[in-house]
Amino acid sequence: MRRWVCLIILSAFAAAGSPQTPEKNPLEQRRAEVQSERIVRQWRARLKIIESQVTAGESKKAYRNARNLADEMMDSIRSGEDTGMALAFAIVLRAVAAAQLGQESEAIWHWHVALQLFPDIDRLDLEPYGAAGALLRANPARGSQQHGESSPKKDEVVLDLEKGEIKPPKKIRTPNPRFPRAKYGEGKRVEISVQFIIDKSGTPHGPRIIESRGELTMVYSALETMRSWKFAPARQAGEPISVYYMMTVNYISG
Repeated sequence: MRRWVCLIILSAFAAAGSPQTPEKNPLEQRRAEVQSERIVRQWRARLKIIESQVTAGESKKAYRNARNLADEMMDSIRSGEDTGMALAFAIVLRAVAAAQLGQESEAIWHWHVALQLFPDIDRLDLEPYGAAGALLRANPARGSQQHGESSPKKDEVVLDLEKGEIKPPKKIRTPNPRFPRAKYGEGKRVEISVQFIIDKSGTPHGPRIIESRGELTMVYSALETMRSWKFAPARQAGEPISVYYMMTVNYISG
């Protein structure tokens, strides 16, 4: 009996643009840097507040605030390791809050997104978050050292080709990702290739970045949009099945 993994391919296109902005003079550049440093300090203060809400069990408030802060960061961050870590932490807090609210699949999705954006976030101590933290720790991202690739896990896809032809998933709702405002006017074409699983209900999960030629905010925008995608599931012998699915987002900035 032959057993293979099925990979379905999709290309999605998102476009946005604005006129190319002129280079700043040194004084303007320094003012921009000071403003950026101030904003980052504000973000860190807000992250502390959200973390306190999580540990206090104020899950709905923490979820809403973490989501809003991550979206704000997406539209403001240009580059930098510190800001990348801050964005990843905001997404982790959103994952913890989702887990506290009983939204397990959503919590795991956000956790995997944070790991894809900033792998070092895996070093974060999740024990203070109790059962929610334990849930995240028990679900490492696909392809990570903790996950391994030697044997299928509960969310992996293994198909028996002797059962007949595989009918690929069909798109029901696949909106294009939004281009982060901070990246307008850079005149770049960016490609982000992502593999994920479309399960038997037609829901994507388990995102894994295959290749990225863009900033982390573009990756976040793509993954955040993919979470809302909906498909008619793939089928084999008339039965719904889970399959691997790959997409490439092409961002075009004016």
